[in-house]
Amino acid sequence: IGDTDMDEDHKTTIVTEGQHGDPERKISGKAWGRVRKFTSCVSDLPKSVYFIVGNEFCERFSFYGMRAILVLYFTNYYGLDKNTATAMYHAFVMLCYFTPLLGAMLADGWLGKYRAGPIIGLVLIGFGTGGIKPCVSAFGGDQINPNQHKLLERFFSIFYFSINAGSVLSTIFTPILRGNVHCFNGDCYALAFGIPAMLMLVAIVVFWLGRGLYKRNPPTGNILGDVSKAICHAIGNRKSDIPAKHWLDKASDRFDPQLLEDIKAMLKVVVMFIPLPIFWTLFDQQGSRWTLQAEEMSGNL
Repeated sequence: IGDTDMDEDHKTTIVTEGQHGDPERKISGKAWGRVRKFTSCVSDLPKSVYFIVGNEFCERFSFYGMRAILVLYFTNYYGLDKNTATAMYHAFVMLCYFTPLLGAMLADGWLGKYRAGPIIGLVLIGFGTGGIKPCVSAFGGDQINPNQHKLLERFFSIFYFSINAGSVLSTIFTPILRGNVHCFNGDCYALAFGIPAMLMLVAIVVFWLGRGLYKRNPPTGNILGDVSKAICHAIGNRKSDIPAKHWLDKASDRFDPQLLEDIKAMLKVVVMFIPLPIFWTLFDQQGSRWTLQAEEMSGNL
């Protein structure tokens, strides 16, 4: 164990040393100092990051706020049965998490991350968060030089803090607005949906306001398209006489060897993701079946 010191984030860092005394790893303590410095505007992160983090907070507040009361809106306001309301709720969530694939392809291949965020987010706002979600985190990383590892770590800590802050606050306050405020002779869904909808527009406006500060990298191609083409080409060449240690090497006549190595690594990782749909199928029940079950309970502790 090496020296114990306090770094610039006012957190304890323990450096472990190898056999020759060289630092191998740092074990970070509390990261709250990063958030505190960021919110007090004394952080050394680029100023453009403030707009990106503000955009993400508003967008997450909007999404989770709408999601928190959606199934109740279907059943109590429209009078749909529970099965239909559940199906519509999960269709909405599926759409919100599918459209980022389209947004990512448009951002990487044609529009760029800066233009794709507000344009797609505004035009396809009915599709959920597909325009903003795939672009913001990567665009925030673009604002920092790749060799500034500590700044990148600090940015993503703050970025994901803003995601969780927006989701927690909206999940708490949106149902309160629905149940405790009354309008149109009933629960005020107009206000409960209206505030998240306004924050989605605020997210786009905040992102646009920082336009003069952003570092913009030009589109570099569609990586999803390249991966798909390489896999299809390798399958099509499976009977060819191209020497190959791995079936993907059959695509080496057209595709860069480094891309093929990256795809091989990706396919190994994908195996770990196979059980995830089962987990998320259960996890997302909290906004549908679990919410409907809670309505049947007294709510008294």
